[in-house]
Amino acid sequence: ICGYSNVGSGIYTCTCVRIHTHVHPYTHTHTHSYTHAHMRTCTYIRTRTHTHTRMHVHTHMHVHTRIRTYIRVHAHILPCIHTCIRI
Repeated sequence: ICGYSNVGSGIYTCTCVRIHTHVHPYTHTHTHSYTHAHMRTCTYIRTRTHTHTRMHVHTHMHVHTRIRTYIRVHAHILPCIHTCIRI
């Protein structure tokens, strides 16, 4: 985009505006996995000669995946003014 103030001979200025655009698409993938193990041990004595032990193990596996897509747009406006002398 240029605009001339004087097209004839003499001193004229040219103003140029450059628009520079960056587009940055990127994808973010988040994977979260954890293992939960629960162990419970119960020991009790019924009589003086008998001992009972009970063990309970619970394991839980969880996987979570989350995908996000982002788009970044950067716009740079660079103005420049040129002053020229035309004979």
